[in-house]
Amino acid sequence: VQVTDAGEARPIVFETGDGGEYPVALTVTHYSTVEDYVHGFSEITHTYQQLNDGGNDWIASLRGCCRQYGEANAKFRVTLRVNLAYDPQALMPKGLPVLPVIYDAAIQQVLLPANTDGGLPAAGWRIGNGEELGGAIRPSVGMATFVDGTSGMLSLNSSAFGVGFFPVVVQIASTRSVSPYDFLLRVVPASLRNLRPVFSGVPLQTNTSSGGLQTSIPSISTFAGYEIFLTFTASTSRPDSEVKEIRVYSLPLGARMIEGTESRAGGVHTMTADFRWTPRVEQAGTHYVCVEAIDNSTDVLSSGQHCLILLVNGVNPKPAFFAPPPDSTVTFYMEVPNTFDVSGIGENPYDNILLDSKFPLTPGQVLSPPVASEKKIRATDAATRVAASATLSWRPSRFTGAFKETLCFVLSQAGGPGIIPQTSERCVIVRVERCKYLSQAGDTVQSIGALFRSDWLSLWGINVNLTSFVPPAGTEVLIGRIYTLRSGDTLQTVSKQFGTTVEKIKELNIDLSVAGAEAALAARAEICIFPDTCFDD
Repeated sequence: VQVTDAGEARPIVFETGDGGEYPVALTVTHYSTVEDYVHGFSEITHTYQQLNDGGNDWIASLRGCCRQYGEANAKFRVTLRVNLAYDPQALMPKGLPVLPVIYDAAIQQVLLPANTDGGLPAAGWRIGNGEELGGAIRPSVGMATFVDGTSGMLSLNSSAFGVGFFPVVVQIASTRSVSPYDFLLRVVPASLRNLRPVFSGVPLQTNTSSGGLQTSIPSISTFAGYEIFLTFTASTSRPDSEVKEIRVYSLPLGARMIEGTESRAGGVHTMTADFRWTPRVEQAGTHYVCVEAIDNSTDVLSSGQHCLILLVNGVNPKPAFFAPPPDSTVTFYMEVPNTFDVSGIGENPYDNILLDSKFPLTPGQVLSPPVASEKKIRATDAATRVAASATLSWRPSRFTGAFKETLCFVLSQAGGPGIIPQTSERCVIVRVERCKYLSQAGDTVQSIGALFRSDWLSLWGINVNLTSFVPPAGTEVLIGRIYTLRSGDTLQTVSKQFGTTVEKIKELNIDLSVAGAEAALAARAEICIFPDTCFDD
């Protein structure tokens, strides 16, 4: 808005293209009396009765008086194309309203990014023509041109402009809709090149060899529903100056910048600012954030535009098990301690993962407290994934021969407000060998017999493969005889045949203690029996 000599504001009007007109009331977000500018936004609600103008684009515009630079009292009219049949959201230019570059005869390149609020990036760029210029002068090809029209990279010959401010109009397209980016190009004297504020650290770092312009744009990947937390750090070593502000003009919906800290050391003044944003699922896509740092000098030097790409993934990946392998079986031996690892990873580094058994464990089984890696707190933290691991330990008793169960574990994200944690399940078969013991260091046939309450001489007679009363560690030792059932066998007939009892048979075969197991005995099934070798039927 320009104020006339009479003290009356000349309004800026938004024309919708279908006959609607709305005066623009600006909500100021930035201003500077030194730089002589205000920056802000205006919210206007308008409903188009049709998606487009009979198949053509609606030609909307912003008009008013007057441009600050260029011809005196030059009215402007900035146009945009709206076609809701193809593009439900308009592109939002993310570049600076005043784009500073150093005076240099060498060609400089600067990215002019844009994306919709929903994360759809721009598809095409060109310099404005004709009425699109709205009173601005179109730069010649030798002054400014796009590298290829699809990357958004603008090539500039700042020496062809000269030192000063120059209005530039760029048209940025999505599928059919076109949004204007009307900015001031500020060409700064070459003598000030090394006096400008600079960004340092991660994620933004000034490339001083390129005149402060970014030669590559860093990117950070994240997931919808999880906060992105970044810290920007800028400093200046210019004598008698400080970093006044770290500015951002077009944030993603819901994002905010928070003032950080200030410090001075060794003639360098440093300022930080925190960026925080929790993207929603409908914002999944590509988002640009462009910032600048300015000093408090009378000529207000800027670091130049520094941009960052935020890649928002709308699909929150499930954590995945690493161990045990799927459909695996873990074998235990009676009275022998054994373990196996349970572990998994999460490809979303912004959320911790939890690890636990799905159902209560069998008595004696112990799952160690899970050891979990730390999730990302700041988006620039090194973590690229999270992990959790635990160990299941068990020493089956002498009454667990032929034990078998399916043991299941669950990996789940910790989640948070508005987040549905993703979970994964992994099951493993745990079995105890029937009628077998695995000798340990220091075992003898006598000690094994005592362990299983059995006559060691009988054990020696059963294990014909043993050549010593001290079996090497890791040797399978039978603690009974394997008997193959015949048709018509019952536990009563078998116990009578071998001079033992049904109860003792069940002690050696835990699967026979299950309700209905006796009635389900089948021919050719194997059971473990410790016969009374002195029994004579």
